[in-house]
Amino acid sequence: MSKNYWGLAAACIGLLMCIFFSSSVTLMLKLDVIEDKLMDLELVTVDDYTAQTRLDPAIYREFLSNNIFGDNDVPIMDFKQVIQSSIKDQLLSEVPESEADIIDIHFGFNNVKLLDKLEERANALKCADFNKLQRVQNEMTKLKNEHLEEFNTPNYMWVTFKHDVAIQAALTLKTFKMGDNTFNLKRAQHPTDIKFENREFTDAGRNKRKILSILCIAIVFGVGFTMLGTWLIKSM
Repeated sequence: MSKNYWGLAAACIGLLMCIFFSSSVTLMLKLDVIEDKLMDLELVTVDDYTAQTRLDPAIYREFLSNNIFGDNDVPIMDFKQVIQSSIKDQLLSEVPESEADIIDIHFGFNNVKLLDKLEERANALKCADFNKLQRVQNEMTKLKNEHLEEFNTPNYMWVTFKHDVAIQAALTLKTFKMGDNTFNLKRAQHPTDIKFENREFTDAGRNKRKILSILCIAIVFGVGFTMLGTWLIKSM
């Protein structure tokens, strides 16, 4: 068999492997979504009563600028009470007061840089690398001094309601006001699906990565088919 046919066979096998891999990954993702929805129907979990939102840092900064705090005050706790009251008041237009209760509110912070350093510190301790440990601790101190305000500013929020009717009303209203700013509530993810180190990435950033992945796959297929066409023409 000539080299052209061997090359053609190798290119065909490579393309088939690419097609099989892409199709398998797509199928697995779709099956996972279906399985997740079926499991969600069978189980009652905290996310069934929880809504989430990405908080604009301007909301917290506005709250801080409009209030004066003493040495013993914890601003984030006061902010929690204010935003809880604000959400409940806006819900009263849709549900009775007895069913508008909010069990708790949790905040997420943009502290991924500090989390990375904590992971490095843990690895240094595990390996008994005390020089690296000291270096990482110095970097953590520098990060804290330079980015303390950023680390203390919530950029995500999870609101857990007591009654199903309350979360349904919140998802229907969707947009809530807080001072001069607004935020949109949506159904929360499963807690086990949340990787807090990835909270620094925006939806736009994730979409860019998806587009880049699709382009890479398209380039691979394009190059493969071009090679196939070239070999076919030469072998004719």
